[in-house]
Amino acid sequence: MKKSNQTAVAYTRVSTNTQIKTGNGIKIQMDNIRKYCKAQSLTIAASFTDRGESGATLVRPGIQDLMDYCKANAKRIDYVIADTSDRFARGSFPTVIFEEKMRELNIRIVCASQPFLNDDEEADSDNPDPSKALMRNVIRAFAEYEREVIKQRLAAGLRKKAEGGDRPTGKQAFGYQYATDERITVINETEARIVRLVFAWRLDGMSLQAIASCLNADSVISNEQRMAFSPHNQNRTWTYRTISVMLKNDYYTGVITCKGKKMQGNHEPIIDRDTWERVNAIDLGWRGAVTC
Repeated sequence: MKKSNQTAVAYTRVSTNTQIKTGNGIKIQMDNIRKYCKAQSLTIAASFTDRGESGATLVRPGIQDLMDYCKANAKRIDYVIADTSDRFARGSFPTVIFEEKMRELNIRIVCASQPFLNDDEEADSDNPDPSKALMRNVIRAFAEYEREVIKQRLAAGLRKKAEGGDRPTGKQAFGYQYATDERITVINETEARIVRLVFAWRLDGMSLQAIASCLNADSVISNEQRMAFSPHNQNRTWTYRTISVMLKNDYYTGVITCKGKKMQGNHEPIIDRDTWERVNAIDLGWRGAVTC
């Protein structure tokens, strides 16, 4: 790279919750990118990040924003840069698509920690160095292989966790939360009160729409109670469908489901099995008077 006043757009990505919380993955990647840009006299015009996103596809907010930015500013962007090539994508198809989009904009892709993959400044974009193209394909294949191995290990770990009676992964159902170690499921008593109320109202004959309307009324759930909800539930709006999903969810009876298989969980039930079965024997009609 010999031209002066060249501009780059930086991209970083992490795919695990641990990396998101510690910030180590993003920080290390950006440090390497900054060092590379400083050594090559590149100015970073913008940076984009995807947190907790798989590289299997390009359906990621950060990479989509990067592509939109590059398209709008193509005349003044010379490079897009990541720490390693697998940060852009893990897999042949999304990588080829991304490379083609950048090539159309006459923007080069470079990797801070893999300079041996970067085309020379003088290289013809229509006829890239075949040895470097081969190396990129080999590394791309290994990245795709590694992704598949990680998927298999993750699936095995989740299955083992479920067989041990713990929720495999994902957000907790309303009424539950993870303990501070994020492994044990505990009841959020403020939310659980709402769950029990919903089941009781349904047994009393209230329609699903009526229950939703009542829960959306300020007189039922106070702001103080909402603040005791889990963060992702504090602005929850209730609908016919969310009530239906809650009532059908046998997780509230202490059961977990993994790969379609039901098993007894370690978490404490909020609803007893008899109540759940009686509620689910009721026709799921939604019309009815709203009486709160």
